Amino acid sequence: MKAGHEMDVLIAEKVMGWHKFIDHSYSENNVMWYAVENGYASYQDAVDTFGSCVGWSPSTELDDAWRVAEKVLAMDIGIDVSRMPNSKLWHAALYRMDDGEYMAKADDMVEAETAPLAICLAALRAVSS
Repeated sequence: MKAGHEMDVLIAEKVMGWHKFIDHSYSENNVMWYAVENGYASYQDAVDTFGSCVGWSPSTELDDAWRVAEKVLAMDIGIDVSRMPNSKLWHAALYRMDDGEYMAKADDMVEAETAPLAICLAALRAVSS
């Protein structure tokens, strides 16, 4: 999957656990994201207007991708992001507890053209297995 709006929506829903709220008072295309914490809704800074995420794009923005990585860490899954000097691809590996230590398996490793995209792809793997 490529970086962009579709990826950002998947991350918001599947990894961050956010929910959509359509604010019809503004326009039918005004979608806001919220998380439920301790029984209360807290609105996030990602507002989806006319098909683009404003203020939050983890598949293209590193600051937002780190927020996704923090969410993965909160699931008790380690994440390592790296790139070798002679490579054009970024690698992300997930480390899960196995026999008392954190281990990375081949299925939990991804590569992408950018670090934010590698983090997002790894995060989707974290919630799908």
